Amino acid sequence: VTVQGQKNIVDSLKNNTFTVLHGRDQYRCPRCGKVDAVYSNMLLTLPPVMTFLLGRFYFNRKTMRRQKDISRFAFPLEIDMAPYLDVNDFKEQAMKFYKDWKADREKKEKEEAKRKAAEEVRKAAKAAENSKLPYNGDLKAAIKAKDKEAKKVIMEAMKKRQETSTKGEASEKETQESKKDSGESLAGELKAAVAARDKLMENPVDLSSSHIYELKSVMIHIGTAFSGHYHAYICENDKDVSGNEEKDVESAQWFDFNDHVVSNIPTEQISKQYGGADETAYVLVYAKKGTWKETGVKIPENVRKEIEELNKSAVERRKKYTTLINRVTLRLHPGDMYKVEEDFFTANPTSKAKPVSVVIDRRVTLEEAKKLIAEKMELKDTNFSLNILRTVEGLDGLQCGKSLDDDKKTLEKMGVSKYKSTVLLWDGKTINGTAFKPNPDIGKFMIKLIYYKS
Repeated sequence: VTVQGQKNIVDSLKNNTFTVLHGRDQYRCPRCGKVDAVYSNMLLTLPPVMTFLLGRFYFNRKTMRRQKDISRFAFPLEIDMAPYLDVNDFKEQAMKFYKDWKADREKKEKEEAKRKAAEEVRKAAKAAENSKLPYNGDLKAAIKAKDKEAKKVIMEAMKKRQETSTKGEASEKETQESKKDSGESLAGELKAAVAARDKLMENPVDLSSSHIYELKSVMIHIGTAFSGHYHAYICENDKDVSGNEEKDVESAQWFDFNDHVVSNIPTEQISKQYGGADETAYVLVYAKKGTWKETGVKIPENVRKEIEELNKSAVERRKKYTTLINRVTLRLHPGDMYKVEEDFFTANPTSKAKPVSVVIDRRVTLEEAKKLIAEKMELKDTNFSLNILRTVEGLDGLQCGKSLDDDKKTLEKMGVSKYKSTVLLWDGKTINGTAFKPNPDIGKFMIKLIYYKS
């Protein structure tokens, strides 16, 4: 499917289904000579599952290199393929397409003629002004002739022209300022642009059509024309657990399959793969609506049992694997181990306290984690504070980072990982008898962003 110059898959299919042969490409008719004609590419039949390969990669003849087209190219959750089928009404469809094409062409020609006329008027007005000036307003000629008086007159005329042009620009700027004052700020414009970009393509379909296809999978390419990585968004089956009712295409659950990581994603996330960055949709898989219900294929009992056993063992393996990758070893450092010097924790030579390791699943809540820690360290209660300790490259000592303070959140949600698992265990008030308050800016990455609007 052609991507270059197209806004979405519907327009691309439409423009590739019918092509007008005109100008140098006119059709040579044996009776009437060269005439405009409509060339078509139409489908005779449609498969139950249809795959579209998006033309993201092409050879740039200017640079003589392969390139990836990352322009925005939208695709809907549902598409009606009936308009692209050859149903013996080609003449009627071709005539309609040619009529629309001709009307659009005539409109563009009128706009171009209007623009050229305005340009001619502007040139004539300029020529009339220049005719009243020495050397017909040619500054170079006046400089060459060393005519200082003529040069001065021409430059004054040019200055006046520039001032008139500036007034027009100032008027436009005032309009923009009034928009800003009325609430249409730059932030609002940016938010609106982002919201429009992240919105799923709307494509109303004729529900009576028997050729409606639903999006089932999006294969995504991240990278350039020479290298990259693939992952896929895949939609669950269009039936519920009982296998009787079809789910609405917008409410069906989507998953992101990225190597060994499989995660749930909201349907709206599909719009992020329309383009605009190096991560773009590359292959689209659509299935005919109701395909799975219409097949009516019965799976043999022995095959069904084998599939169930394989699925059961896969679920068990998945549970073990998920537990394994979420298991972290918390290295708990009691506050008595350190002394504080300008937000840096350095070893307290007089302390006998030692770090304690606790193996824990980071999917548990902080409340559950505190109970396990209290049990492991034989503490009376869970009235203690936990902060992630961080190292600073090139400097000695540790810094007190993010506080783990929401009992209802999981450790994973609060940023605990195998790379961030060194934790300070203290009373929340003092470190080795010295009052201490963590710096909230520790660990933050701050940048200054300046946006220039052209």
